[in-house]
Amino acid sequence: MNLTDIKNTCHLYLQGEGEMAKLTREFDWSQTALGAPESWSQSLLTTVSIILNSKFPMFLWWGDDLIQFYNDAYRPSLGNNGKHPGALGQRGEECWPEIWPVIKPLIEQVMCGGGSTWREDQLIPIFRNNKLEDVYWTFSYSKVNDEYEKQGGVLVICSETTNKVNAIHQIEESYKEQHALNIQLIVTNAELSAANETLARINQELALSQEILRETVSELIESENRFRTLVRQAPVAIGVLKGSEYVIETANDKILEVWGKSHDIIGKPLEFALPELEGQPFLQLLNIVSTSGKPYYGKEVKAILIHNDEPKEFYFNVVYQPLQYQNEASNIIMVVAVDVTEQVLGRMSLEKATDMLRMSLNSSGIGSWNVEVLTDVILLSEEAQRIYGISAGTILTFHEVVEMTLQCDRARIRMAINEALDKKSTFSEEYQIKRLNDDAVRWVKAIGKPYYDEQGTLLTFLGTIYDVTDTKNQDQRKDDFINIASHELRTPITSLKMSLQLLDRMKDNPSHEMFPRLIKQSRNSVQKISLLVEDLLDFGRLQEGKLELSKSCFTLFELISTCCNSITIEGKQQVIIFGDKKLQVYADEHRIDEVITNLVNNAIKYAPSSKNILLTIEKENDRAKMCVLDAGPGISPDKIPYLFDRYYQADNFKSKSSGLGLGLYISAEIIKSHGGEIGVKSELGKGSTFWFTLPLK
Repeated sequence: MNLTDIKNTCHLYLQGEGEMAKLTREFDWSQTALGAPESWSQSLLTTVSIILNSKFPMFLWWGDDLIQFYNDAYRPSLGNNGKHPGALGQRGEECWPEIWPVIKPLIEQVMCGGGSTWREDQLIPIFRNNKLEDVYWTFSYSKVNDEYEKQGGVLVICSETTNKVNAIHQIEESYKEQHALNIQLIVTNAELSAANETLARINQELALSQEILRETVSELIESENRFRTLVRQAPVAIGVLKGSEYVIETANDKILEVWGKSHDIIGKPLEFALPELEGQPFLQLLNIVSTSGKPYYGKEVKAILIHNDEPKEFYFNVVYQPLQYQNEASNIIMVVAVDVTEQVLGRMSLEKATDMLRMSLNSSGIGSWNVEVLTDVILLSEEAQRIYGISAGTILTFHEVVEMTLQCDRARIRMAINEALDKKSTFSEEYQIKRLNDDAVRWVKAIGKPYYDEQGTLLTFLGTIYDVTDTKNQDQRKDDFINIASHELRTPITSLKMSLQLLDRMKDNPSHEMFPRLIKQSRNSVQKISLLVEDLLDFGRLQEGKLELSKSCFTLFELISTCCNSITIEGKQQVIIFGDKKLQVYADEHRIDEVITNLVNNAIKYAPSSKNILLTIEKENDRAKMCVLDAGPGISPDKIPYLFDRYYQADNFKSKSSGLGLGLYISAEIIKSHGGEIGVKSELGKGSTFWFTLPLK
């Protein structure tokens, strides 16, 4: 929202046709502790709007400096030559030095949570009309809360009762005089005739007093009518309950709408007017408020009310405010209620949907994020915090999270974010980050979208993020595999091509001494190509789920012996087999031969310093277990979890070995397709043990 929109919104709350509305709008508030209206809180704007549009005298102190506001109805109380209009925007202590010792404790009591105050016919002298006048007031001081538990203000709803009090004083004096006269009449009964003139004068004074009394009563009736008008026109639901039975004395249209009732219930006890309250806490709360004299504030209180002959569930923000005199128990309670059912149900539905989405995202490894536009704080889900390596409770801005992107990707990501904000579109990018807790570099993919209101103001910026490091590594291994496959196929093909070219030159001289060696070399090249092609074909079948098994019962020892006899062992390495020589399994003999050949060849290839390669056969529960042990250099613990992944090749002796990196992956898939298990145990410097299990006969 830009500055113009904020100003327009603020001035909507300061609208009004009266003098004080005009003065409030024109006043330079930036020179006060409150600052310009654009910086005012929602609570202050709403309270000022109510005051300026009310016909009942109202006065407001706000903030630590107790900056002042008042309306047209309060204006006459300041006199013609006094504090008006200087009182507007003035600090309370500067405006009321003559009565500050009286009213300051009342203000502090309300501001410090001591509850609202009520005073009737309270003498508070004020300076007006160029002099200090004795002025009587009936008033209530009520606390107005600000957002985020900040200091709010004190709302004064008041009425000057100086005329009423003076009239009552006159009546009391008149009654005293009349009483004295009555005593004199009893004592001086003989002098009645002489006192007729005095009695006539007294009668005139009584008539005058009665007239004053009638005027006072009329003012009281008018004051009550103004109060009822204020209640009736209030923008919130207000009702007044009286007596121990909580008779509904006053109820505006808003609260009748809330209750789902008509004006017929006015004058009836609450429990008869709303019988559905039985079993709900409201009558008990009213009893507590009436007895203690302390108000009750309820937020999102659940209530079951009858609307159109059907019980319905509602939620209200409610206030039970006792109206009491001094320390007497209150017999009048004002009820103020705001229907927040739609907001509560909407929030509950949103929270449920959010929780379900969060659980779904967390279970799938996807994190979510949401940027608070006003503060730039980014809210991260648990999974997003894990991805970024951020501890729970850590507060970061969106800018700080973007800075976690590696320098090589940061400019690109900033550009993508700015483009999404400018075009109001979605951005989707993959980039590298450095985790906050361990400085580990991870690949992530983030998808985000900004959301705007109808005026085009940015409301929020949210999206998802998930770790794609494994996918990136898998893609890299795939690329490496393609390069290795190309190299591994090119080498024997080149060798075969050269051998065939030489043989072609010697075809007329088959007795040449190189002829047999070239034929053997050609056969080795063809065999190597055949093995590579077979690995690729097996890999393709596994990918398509078309690996067929031809199972039969055979003795595992015999298969291992035959397999190892066909393996060419260079140097002094020996294959030693021991264990159960009669143990039979039910499996595809050809496929298991592939697995054994691969494991033994790997042991020979990656453990050249191991003199003996040990093969063991044993029965383990209802399965046969075979192990291939070598005394080679071992495998790093961080490599073990990936040994049976496709395309993966460990770094150990990589420069001395060849192959596609598919052998262990194919072996694992063959064993799994038999319902068996495969694994490895290894320790650096102490060799490795590869093992697998198969079902017995």
